[in-house]
Amino acid sequence: MENNQLEKYYQQCGRNIRYYRQQNKMSQAVLGGKANLEKAAVQRLERGSNPTLKTLIKVAHALEVPAAALLQFD
Repeated sequence: MENNQLEKYYQQCGRNIRYYRQQNKMSQAVLGGKANLEKAAVQRLERGSNPTLKTLIKVAHALEVPAAALLQFD
Protein backbone atom coordinates (compact mmCIF):
# COMPACT_ATOMS: atom_id res chain seq x y z
CA MET A 1 0.00 0.00 0.00
CA GLU A 2 1.33 3.39 -0.95
CA ASN A 3 1.95 6.15 1.58
CA ASN A 4 -0.53 8.37 -0.25
CA GLN A 5 -3.30 5.82 0.39
CA LEU A 6 -2.31 5.48 4.04
CA GLU A 7 -2.52 9.26 4.45
CA LYS A 8 -6.08 9.16 3.11
CA TYR A 9 -6.99 6.53 5.71
CA TYR A 10 -5.45 8.59 8.51
CA GLN A 11 -7.35 11.66 7.35
CA GLN A 12 -10.64 9.74 7.19
CA CYS A 13 -10.03 8.38 10.67
CA GLY A 14 -9.48 11.96 11.87
CA ARG A 15 -12.72 13.07 10.22
CA ASN A 16 -14.52 10.21 11.95
CA ILE A 17 -13.12 11.25 15.32
CA ARG A 18 -14.22 14.85 14.71
CA TYR A 19 -17.68 13.70 13.59
CA TYR A 20 -18.32 11.60 16.71
CA ARG A 21 -16.83 14.26 18.99
CA GLN A 22 -19.18 16.87 17.55
CA GLN A 23 -22.13 14.47 17.73
CA ASN A 24 -21.38 14.12 21.44
CA LYS A 25 -21.09 17.91 21.74
CA MET A 26 -17.57 17.64 23.15
CA SER A 27 -14.74 20.08 22.76
CA GLN A 28 -11.31 18.77 21.87
CA ALA A 29 -10.23 19.50 25.44
CA VAL A 30 -13.11 17.47 26.90
CA LEU A 31 -12.40 14.54 24.60
CA GLY A 32 -8.74 14.75 25.51
CA GLY A 33 -9.59 14.67 29.20
CA LYS A 34 -11.87 11.67 28.82
CA ALA A 35 -9.29 9.82 26.71
CA ASN A 36 -6.35 10.88 28.90
CA LEU A 37 -4.78 12.78 25.99
CA GLU A 38 -3.63 16.36 25.58
CA LYS A 39 -5.89 18.64 23.55
CA ALA A 40 -3.03 18.99 21.06
CA ALA A 41 -3.04 15.20 20.56
CA VAL A 42 -6.75 15.31 19.72
CA GLN A 43 -6.07 18.13 17.27
CA ARG A 44 -3.33 16.10 15.59
CA LEU A 45 -5.60 13.06 15.34
CA GLU A 46 -8.37 15.09 13.76
CA ARG A 47 -5.89 16.50 11.23
CA GLY A 48 -4.92 12.97 10.20
CA SER A 49 -1.88 11.97 12.20
CA ASN A 50 -1.05 8.27 12.42
CA PRO A 51 -2.78 7.00 15.59
CA THR A 52 -1.66 4.02 17.61
CA LEU A 53 -4.13 1.24 18.33
CA LYS A 54 -4.00 2.16 22.01
CA THR A 55 -4.92 5.77 21.23
CA LEU A 56 -7.77 4.72 18.93
CA ILE A 57 -9.21 2.49 21.62
CA LYS A 58 -8.96 5.25 24.25
CA VAL A 59 -10.65 7.76 21.94
CA ALA A 60 -13.39 5.31 20.94
CA HIS A 61 -14.07 4.53 24.60
CA ALA A 62 -14.24 8.25 25.44
CA LEU A 63 -16.64 8.80 22.53
CA GLU A 64 -18.67 5.73 23.51
CA VAL A 65 -18.45 4.23 20.03
CA PRO A 66 -16.87 0.98 18.82
CA ALA A 67 -13.27 1.44 17.69
CA ALA A 68 -14.35 0.07 14.31
CA ALA A 69 -16.56 3.15 13.84
CA LEU A 70 -13.43 5.30 13.74
CA LEU A 71 -12.01 3.08 11.02
CA GLN A 72 -14.92 3.34 8.57
CA PHE A 73 -13.52 4.41 5.24
CA ASP A 74 -15.39 5.60 2.15
